[in-house]
Amino acid sequence: MAIQQYEGESYAGEVVNDRPPLRCAGAPAFRFMVHPEQWEFVMHTDDPKDGGRWLPRIKRMSRAPGVNGVRHAARGGDLQTQAWHRENGFQILDYNATQDGQSYMRVERNTTSGQPLHHDRWHSFKVVGNRVFPVRDIQGWNDWRAWLVESGLVEPPDPDVLEAILSTKQNNIRRTTALQHLPEMAAKRERRSAELAAAKQAPAKKAKR
Repeated sequence: MAIQQYEGESYAGEVVNDRPPLRCAGAPAFRFMVHPEQWEFVMHTDDPKDGGRWLPRIKRMSRAPGVNGVRHAARGGDLQTQAWHRENGFQILDYNATQDGQSYMRVERNTTSGQPLHHDRWHSFKVVGNRVFPVRDIQGWNDWRAWLVESGLVEPPDPDVLEAILSTKQNNIRRTTALQHLPEMAAKRERRSAELAAAKQAPAKKAKR
């Protein structure tokens, strides 16, 4: 009879979570969704010469019972609300619609309010003394939004939609013509004009087939 050896696992003592509760009011669960008419142009750097990319705007759909038609799970949950948003052109994103397949939603249950705090995975919190500072991974957030299009989960923007967005940006710049004698307004107009030029040159990324 073969000899069986049991080495066991390394013992590091009892794990104790000594972090105090996060000082916050909590936030309900949600789903992310996108709309084919809602896009934004995001610069790569602070210098407009470096260009940028078109990214889908992300809208949050609350899953809190009683909000926008959301019911308790036993009564259908947010299925009715999802259907309403889809009828209005929105695409509901699955929780695992990420580069690594892990949910885009996170939850912190240890809060001073006793209510769970739901947030996206690119949003974290830093506590300094008694103050809570939100920390945002902007690069990761933008890379994920770009991946949604590159992976084919979200359709690339329609050229006519981008043209309408660019037209609105151009009109906004024109409205500030009377104030361009002010140094701060002149600088803002110059930057907006440079960003508009970059946006016109940036092609929408096509999905991988």
